[in-house]
Amino acid sequence: MRVLDTICALVPILGAAQAMWRMQCLNFDGIYRIDPLVSPGKLSDHAHTFHGSPGFGMNISHDEIRAGSCTSCLVTHDKSVYWTPPLMFQYPNGTTVVLEQIGGMLAYYEQLPIVPIPQPGQTTAFPAGFRMIAGDNTRRGSTLPATIEQKSVWVFDPKMREQSTLAQLAIGFNCLNYKGTPEPFDDRNKLPGRHVLDSCADGLRLELTFPSCWDGEHLDSPDHKSHVAYSSLVFDGTCPEGFEKRLPTLKYETIFNVAKYNGVEGKFMLSNGDETGYSYHGDYVMGWDEKFLQDAVDGCQNRSGLVGDCQYFKDAIQPENAAASCHFNPPEKAQEENCAGPRLGNCHGPDGHAGSKSCPAKRKRSDNCGSSPVQNGNIPSLAAIKHQSRSTVATQLPAPPTPLAVPPPASSRNPKIKIVIEEVTVEETTTQWIKRAEATELPGAAHHSHAGHVQRHQNLHKRHGHHHG
Repeated sequence: MRVLDTICALVPILGAAQAMWRMQCLNFDGIYRIDPLVSPGKLSDHAHTFHGSPGFGMNISHDEIRAGSCTSCLVTHDKSVYWTPPLMFQYPNGTTVVLEQIGGMLAYYEQLPIVPIPQPGQTTAFPAGFRMIAGDNTRRGSTLPATIEQKSVWVFDPKMREQSTLAQLAIGFNCLNYKGTPEPFDDRNKLPGRHVLDSCADGLRLELTFPSCWDGEHLDSPDHKSHVAYSSLVFDGTCPEGFEKRLPTLKYETIFNVAKYNGVEGKFMLSNGDETGYSYHGDYVMGWDEKFLQDAVDGCQNRSGLVGDCQYFKDAIQPENAAASCHFNPPEKAQEENCAGPRLGNCHGPDGHAGSKSCPAKRKRSDNCGSSPVQNGNIPSLAAIKHQSRSTVATQLPAPPTPLAVPPPASSRNPKIKIVIEEVTVEETTTQWIKRAEATELPGAAHHSHAGHVQRHQNLHKRHGHHHG
């Protein structure tokens, strides 16, 4: 056991805080089946929500995103691209919608907490062309111990030092209720059940921490993971042999409005169909000027996390409406699908609908794929339908649900409901009726602004400490 491990395990307990900044990024309109790292040049098997530079498509490169015309992040120097699978809600009739994302996304750039402060050169900025993935899209179960000990004793347990264990601990689902007692940070590593979700008045925060130890040589690897590793305590601790180069600890936080569905029958899932949450993952492609980022890493030693407290960012902060006006123009193939919903199914699968090659021979109700698109919550895209016969289409499109395809939100929110009925004709052979419920808040309802989202983060950090143990 190395002495530094023990010191780093005790630092959060002693109250030392990381130097960091929180990059606020607004999300682009819509979600798309695009993943230029895992599925370059083609549609991916599930949808993602994106933040940052719009200079990419089915493929991505450092030069292209640097040349992007804007960024949805508040600091204009940041042309990085950040993406994750969004959280979705599926009604019993198979209608699926993407949950509202409150305040966009926060991308934390944190440094190892060495007393008294991190030293210049101690942390290496992400180099130009760097990219990586955190999480595992295929994971559906946990190998974590039943009880997770405090980090101060992790150094005594070899199991807790395994990369697989650390990767699972890097995922968190935090139930937010600002009027109640906050949950411990990163205390839950799976999507909670409805008994918990229905109590998250201010949303469910999905948390994902990336590896911060680098081999110092490769900008990427075939699996987009092997060139990096987690430190011994996930957020801090020491780097394993062969990965001694310390990077900023990058962490994503995204809050989804689960409270809108309190008491509504249905289930939550990630856009890849995972109801457990174990498969939560994210991608990062560095889009900064490398020298500027290194200067910021060395010079931004404030503890507040506010980008305005860093001298390198003060003259490069754009207003929220400017960040929100940065639009992504997705490839035409991705525009054909309504992945955000309301739609039947969750826009999941190699071809976007039922009949996925990954469907098991013996299907279960929870497989989210199957021979009957309606029964399993999936229908073909309109582009696929229009080449089929009237009789075939009639069997694949459900009758208009009664009373609504999308049930109203919980009565406790007391929303006004406006019903919009759209008629979509498919080569004059049949008509698909889609009913959308557009809820508008009553006067006096809480407004979840992005600034308020960041301010609540800061207040909670002051009250309860932004620690990782």
